[in-house]
Amino acid sequence: MEVDLDINIRRSGAAALVLGASVSAAPAEVIEYACLFDSVSRPGENISAADLVMGLAWDSETNAAYVKDEGRPAVAVHIHGEPGGLTFMEPLAGGAVNVTTVAIDGRASHSRNTLAGEPDPEFSPAQFYGYCGWIR
Repeated sequence: MEVDLDINIRRSGAAALVLGASVSAAPAEVIEYACLFDSVSRPGENISAADLVMGLAWDSETNAAYVKDEGRPAVAVHIHGEPGGLTFMEPLAGGAVNVTTVAIDGRASHSRNTLAGEPDPEFSPAQFYGYCGWIR
């Protein structure tokens, strides 16, 4: 599966998602989402404004999943729940994970669990809140 997600955000009062995407996969059905997370919470801080844009893609035949967030698509694990929620889990170097969950109505959360630096990595968690829209 080849994934190429390009995300553009246009604002006019409230945030609106505009997505141009091309995904080539045959013959599987590829399901894509565009997400905008407009608030974030970090330990010891109040909830503040954010501007995190990302794309999600899932191949329903092979169960391959991808997350595009600030760069090339990263391989993820897709977890499909009933009655319709879904989660993408992106393993990171150092043993941490990023997790994005989308409810059937589009509400979404994205948890970043970053471990960075050596030899004693710093833990820098963040919880983003926003919406994802189904685009294909």
